[in-house]
Amino acid sequence: MKRYLLPLALFLGISSAFAQEAPYIELTNDHLRIFVTQTEQEMGRFAVDTTQGDPARDDDNNKPLIYGRPVPWTSYTTIKVDDKNYVFGGPTTRRAGSQGLWGKMIAAPHRDGAEIVTVFEYEGLLVEQRIGPTVNPYSGWNDTARIRYRIQNPTNAEKTVGLRVVLDTMLGANDGAPFRIAGQNILSQTEFAGKDLPDIWQAFDSLASPSVIAQGVLKKYGASTPDRVILTDWGTAADHLWHIPLEAGKDFTRAGEDEADTAIVLYWNVEKLPSKASRDITILYGLGGVSLAPGASFLGIAAPSEIIYDPVEERHYQILTYIENNTPRLAHNVRVELQLPAGLSLLDKAGSVVIPQMEPKETRQMLWTIKANGKAFGKTEIGLKVTGDDLKANQLKRNVEIIGPPTLQAEFKPFSVSGWKGEPLRLEGRVFNTGGSTARDIWVNLELTPGIRLADGETSRKYVEDLPAGKEAQVHWWIIPETPGKVGVAMTGSHRGGTKKLATTTLNLPVMEGALKLTSLPSVSPGEAFCLEILGERLPPLAKFSMDLHYDPSHFKVLRIARGRFGINDQEARWIPGTDDPVVGVVRGITAERKEPLREGKYSLVRIFLVALRPGESRIAIENLQFQPTLSGRLPVYSPSITIKIKEEKE
Repeated sequence: MKRYLLPLALFLGISSAFAQEAPYIELTNDHLRIFVTQTEQEMGRFAVDTTQGDPARDDDNNKPLIYGRPVPWTSYTTIKVDDKNYVFGGPTTRRAGSQGLWGKMIAAPHRDGAEIVTVFEYEGLLVEQRIGPTVNPYSGWNDTARIRYRIQNPTNAEKTVGLRVVLDTMLGANDGAPFRIAGQNILSQTEFAGKDLPDIWQAFDSLASPSVIAQGVLKKYGASTPDRVILTDWGTAADHLWHIPLEAGKDFTRAGEDEADTAIVLYWNVEKLPSKASRDITILYGLGGVSLAPGASFLGIAAPSEIIYDPVEERHYQILTYIENNTPRLAHNVRVELQLPAGLSLLDKAGSVVIPQMEPKETRQMLWTIKANGKAFGKTEIGLKVTGDDLKANQLKRNVEIIGPPTLQAEFKPFSVSGWKGEPLRLEGRVFNTGGSTARDIWVNLELTPGIRLADGETSRKYVEDLPAGKEAQVHWWIIPETPGKVGVAMTGSHRGGTKKLATTTLNLPVMEGALKLTSLPSVSPGEAFCLEILGERLPPLAKFSMDLHYDPSHFKVLRIARGRFGINDQEARWIPGTDDPVVGVVRGITAERKEPLREGKYSLVRIFLVALRPGESRIAIENLQFQPTLSGRLPVYSPSITIKIKEEKE
C-alpha cells in the first residue's frame, strides 16, 4: 500500500464530497477499464484495469495495470512551462506531485465518444488530456489505453514546453513487478534514451504462472517516441517533479520505505512552442499481447499482429521470445529456434541460439529483428521451438499477418457542363488504396491536352494525406476550357511505392456563352466621380444593341453616357446615349448600331460616368437587353449588375 496519504480530516472531507458526486469517471470494454478521477483533488489522474483481459486466458480478469483503482492519484503528469513545473489536473496534498504548481480547470473530466477528456490551462497554454481504449498492434484487440496530450499555445508569445508522465505500474497483486526491456530483466534503476530505446517494454509476474502481462509501445503504431525513459521506484518518481536522481544498482524499493514499487517515467524534452502552434504526444499502454506455452520449458512470444512489407522504406520489427527452465534440474545445451514463414526474414542473427546451461526456474529473453521480404503475404505463423539435453522439447506458434504494399487507383467523376459563361469549372476525381497497407506521401498530378488549361492560381499537383488500405480521398482541380469539343485528361499518382498513371478520361468541353460584365471601382467616396464600363465577352458578331441603366438616385448622379469601342471604330455607327430620368433613377434607350458587325470577342460597349452622393452600398443594373443580329452562338439574356460601396468619407 502506498503511504503518505491525506490527513484523516481531509480524507473525511473528500469522502463527504464523494457522497455528493461520483469520485471517478470510467470507460469499459471487453478487455480494459479506464478510471479518471473527477473530484477537485487529483482531478484528471488515471488508472487502468483489465476486465476480461486476454480472451485466451482467464487468470488476468479484473486485475490492475496501474495502481489506484478506482480513484487514481499515484500516476501523474508534469508540464514544464518556461522552467516551471506544473502538475496536470487538480491539486493534491498527497505524495505524488504535491510540490508542483497548479493550473486552471477549463473542462472537468467528461466523456467524448470513446475517450475521457480533461482540459487545464497553464500560463495561457491549453493542455488537453484524452484517454480511451485503442487497438493493440501486438494482439489486435482493443486492450490498450491510448493517453493523448495536446498542448496548444493560443497566446501571442513563444513558450518552451516539455512533458513528463509517471505510470505507477501494478500487475495484478504485484506492485513491484520488474521490467523486461529489449531482452533484459531490469531489476534496478535504469535509463534508456535515443537509439537505445526499444520498440516496446513489458512487465509480468512469472512465465510459469503469469497473472497479468503489461506492455507499453514506444515506437511506431501512433505512439510518440519519448526522448528518454527511466525505470525507477514509485517513491522517487513521486518526490521529483522532473529530474530523477539515478543511483547505479538501486533496486525498486520505494524511496523512504521497504516495499518494492516500480514505476516508469516517460520524458518528452522541452521544446519551443511558437504562438498559435500545438504539440501532440501519444502514449500506448495496456496488455502484453504475449503468446504462452506451458511445459518443462515455458515459452513466450511477443510479436506484432501485423507486419507490413514496404518495398521502398524497409520496416523492421522486433520479436521478444522468452524461455524458462520450469524444472528442478539444471538444463544443458538448450537450443532455441525461431521459425519464420516464407514472407519473413531475420536481420541480425541466426535463426537459432544455443544456451550452454540454464538453472532451475531461470528465465532467458531473446530479442530478434525481422522484416517482411515480399515473398508471401497473408495470415501465417511465427514459431518458437526449444530442445535440450535435460529438457523436454516444447514449441509455440503465434499468428501474424503479413500485409502487402499499398496500391493506388483512381477515377474521374462524370463531367458535364452546359451554359458555360467563362467561370472556372471543377474537375473531380477520387483516389483509393486497394493494397494491404497505408499509402504515404501521396501526390496526384493532372495532365492536360491542348484545348484546356488550369484556372489562374490552380496547381496540377495535389497532396493527399496518408491513405489507409481500403480508404479513398477526393481531389479536384479548377479548369478553363479553351476550345469546345472533346479533350483528354489523365491523372498520375506518386507515393513511397513509386509513380504510375492512375486514370484517364475524355471531357466534352462546352461552347462558351457570351456575357456582359460591369466593371468599376469597388468603392468610392461621397463627391467622387468614377467610370462604370459595360464590357462584352465572347459575344458573337454583333451589329446592334440597346439597354436601360437602373441606379439609385439617392446614391448616384449620372454625369455623362459615352460610347465604347463598339460604336467608335465604325465611321457610320449610330449612337444614342439614352434619356436620363434622375427622379426614377433610370437611363432609357442606350443604343449603338454598326453597319458592319463587330467580330472581336471582347470589347467595351458603353462607358457611364457617375458621381457618388452619400455613404452606403448601392446596386447598378442593366435591364431590357436587346442584341441583334445573332449570327452564331448564344447571346446573353440575363441582366448583369454590380454593387458599389460609397465610403463614409473621402480618403
